Amino acid sequence: MDGYDLSYPGENSLVEKGTTLFNDLHIQVEVENGACVHLWYKEHFGHDIVIYHSSKDAISTWPITAT
Repeated sequence: MDGYDLSYPGENSLVEKGTTLFNDLHIQVEVENGACVHLWYKEHFGHDIVIYHSSKDAISTWPITAT
């Protein structure tokens, strides 16, 4: 992922671009790069999370099944 900012601000800039891109859908769309969350999570939220090794790992941590 050369040239990609893996920090929270870098990730958040892509989240904001996604929000703008999907704004005309009139629904809430959340954009995250789950492969990078563990790199900035502790600094932003104050505690570590496990590294996801697959989509299944990540999905198993989602709080609601509708996502």
